[in-house]
Amino acid sequence: MQGSSQDTTPKWTSDLPQLLARHDIIALQEAGPLPARNQEGPFKYVDSTMVGDETVYHYTRNFGTRTSPINRHVYFLETDPRGHRVNLAMVTENRANQIWTVPAQLRSSRAAFGLRYGRTVFFTVHARSRGHGPDVPALVRHIDNPVRAAGYDFAILGDFNREPSSLNGRMPANAHIFRSGRVTQQAGGELDYMIASRNMGRLGLRYQGRLFGGLSADHYPVEFGVIPIRAAAGFQIGSYSNHGGVGERVLDVRKGNSANGTHIITYDSHNGLNQAFRFVQSQHGGGAYVIRSIRTGKCLDLRRGDRSRAGDYVHEWDCQGQRSQDWLVDIWDADPGALGLVNVVTKDCLDVLGNRTGNGRWVGIWKCNGKYNQKWTFEYRGSTLGFDSSQAATNPGLLSPPADAADEPVAADEQTGTSMDAGGSR
Repeated sequence: MQGSSQDTTPKWTSDLPQLLARHDIIALQEAGPLPARNQEGPFKYVDSTMVGDETVYHYTRNFGTRTSPINRHVYFLETDPRGHRVNLAMVTENRANQIWTVPAQLRSSRAAFGLRYGRTVFFTVHARSRGHGPDVPALVRHIDNPVRAAGYDFAILGDFNREPSSLNGRMPANAHIFRSGRVTQQAGGELDYMIASRNMGRLGLRYQGRLFGGLSADHYPVEFGVIPIRAAAGFQIGSYSNHGGVGERVLDVRKGNSANGTHIITYDSHNGLNQAFRFVQSQHGGGAYVIRSIRTGKCLDLRRGDRSRAGDYVHEWDCQGQRSQDWLVDIWDADPGALGLVNVVTKDCLDVLGNRTGNGRWVGIWKCNGKYNQKWTFEYRGSTLGFDSSQAATNPGLLSPPADAADEPVAADEQTGTSMDAGGSR
């Protein structure tokens, strides 16, 4: 929020109400100065809770009007005692069951805090920018250890000041990244995402992040939810392995050509309709979909149809019910924020061939191996994500890469987190 003022900035009075409609927990960084502990301003002081060496301050605020109130709980942690700008906050629909804190893990880094709702503790974090988030691995481990010991799950949301791929092999085995695949800071870089302990894929949920703009901060908000796979708005399909200036390069019908046999490639996202696809349930059933280009109306198909094999490229073709046009939308078990597309005929995965990077790279099929060039983000083109139980009705499959592809966690011995039941002192 770039250090919002507590009273006058549009970030609290305009930006936040836009986020409240469909989101019951909002994690904020650079939230601005701590409000006064009284009843005079827009923030009404409730109480404060000291957990370890940190104090979390609890307020309420009406984000609506007197006649149409939108009352929310607001929790603050002072992490910038000198400038009073780069503080952490969370805005929630309900009062927390419990408050957690984690101390700073490195010199000049920041503490973090979390709120427990039911069996999940939601944390807001702002990693150190100098050194590109060097405190993140320790911070995650020392959220993971006490939270799991207490029998809870965690979800860490925030500005990690480092790319998600830089955390490979540096987190606990049960920590999973959920991301949008897009640049989240105006200056560049995908720095804002979620790290969570719950494997949503094992619940049958295709769960990912989605970036949206229109707000005034230098970081774009990222929301998290179940992707509506059958939505008419469709998706861009971003490659984990092939990045450009605005984030993941996406599937693209080459030059928007509608001729049968046109290659499917990866290309910088420009929001063109030749980069937008709808998922339509296959007439053959079995949970399969055909992937139809919104621009041309044609379907993703294999070079040699039912006779294709690993290494063949993918192109578009008239949608005529060919089995080679049927795809399963599965989830990588060890990386449940990533989706895999498995061809029903060959049982091979959609793959950026040769793991090549740059614009114009061909897409084909290859034996499923769990590498980044077989992992995809579905960038929803609709208005907002959410939880739609109908999207979990057909349980997606879980893809398991070879055992030697799994990342090993790194052990460390820094400080651990502490917690206290919510409802502190006045």
